[in-house]
Amino acid sequence: MNKIFITGFLFFNLYFPMAFSQNADHVNGGLAKKTIEYISKHQQRYLGSKEGIEKLFFGNSNAPVEFYFFPSPEAVFHEPQNPTSGFRIVKSASDTSYVLEIKRILNEREAPNEARKVVSKEQLRELIDIPANLLDSLPRDVFNRIFEYNSNISKYNHNISNNSSFHKRMFEAELKLYKVENLSFTISNHFAEKFYEKMVSFIGNFKVKHEFQVDDDGSIIFVIITDGISVKFRTAVDDEVWTLDIHQPTRNALKMANLCRQIITDAIADKFDEQVYIMTLDF
Repeated sequence: MNKIFITGFLFFNLYFPMAFSQNADHVNGGLAKKTIEYISKHQQRYLGSKEGIEKLFFGNSNAPVEFYFFPSPEAVFHEPQNPTSGFRIVKSASDTSYVLEIKRILNEREAPNEARKVVSKEQLRELIDIPANLLDSLPRDVFNRIFEYNSNISKYNHNISNNSSFHKRMFEAELKLYKVENLSFTISNHFAEKFYEKMVSFIGNFKVKHEFQVDDDGSIIFVIITDGISVKFRTAVDDEVWTLDIHQPTRNALKMANLCRQIITDAIADKFDEQVYIMTLDF
């Protein structure tokens, strides 16, 4: 795994232990972020922290339980059996039972190449095309501005790795090109409510503990993992929406992530077993 080492002075040690629980769920697993957003009970939609694929999968509506799995960039190409996926638990249309809705992207390897072609064509269309016989008649400052503009557009297409504008357009194009598989399963009220209780408890009690090494010169070295999987958990609690975003989950967070991923895998394979998951929830 790729790692970034961040060095700080030793006296920071006086403060960091106060910020993190000693009984942590998440140790040295990259980045974690927990957010709480206000939402009216009567409001069915919110913009909040949902973005990109989350909106593609489930829109802006609230759900008692949501989970998202994001593979590493390398895994997208080398492990196509584990694509970006997610599920949510919602009330049925009749409001008498619960439904498990599962989503996964089927063309995650192919979409980037298609998006690159689309965005490249879009940017090439933005070039300012002036007939050669008119170039000499342009004022020098106008010619220079046009030349610089066209050069930047060409640079964006030949050096996309360093261009944020191209990446933003690529991401937007990929979202439109993704083929999303949709599956729905009726589940028992007992399982839905049990899983909701676990999700609320898991996110609410989640803590982070950063363990670090002390270098020979007395400075602190933090290790942040920059590749690997990411997962996101979300639940609605009264007037709030709780979201927990974790890169490289560990300990109980990894157990919860693995359980959620297993639910997706089993449901797709028609091996969904509520009793197995209920027993697994006790960790």
